[in-house]
Amino acid sequence: MYELSRDLFYKAKSLLENGHSHPEIVSIIENNNPGWIFTDQLNSPKSALVWSKGMEGFYLIGDHHNEAFTGQLHEFITIHI
Repeated sequence: MYELSRDLFYKAKSLLENGHSHPEIVSIIENNNPGWIFTDQLNSPKSALVWSKGMEGFYLIGDHHNEAFTGQLHEFITIHI
């Protein structure tokens, strides 16, 4: 699991292409609202967890069948978030 720096948030935007994009997610990716983005890969993410500081909640975007990512979610959220 990797945390994207704010200047790399744009890499997660492609994960919204085939799904329903919530305005909160787009706003975070475009650096208009505070939040964090955690991905399975730094260069070409397939899945991501987007944490909204304002909403105090998260969104999962991208490939929900990505076992390498989803298998780490419980532990990652419990320990780091």
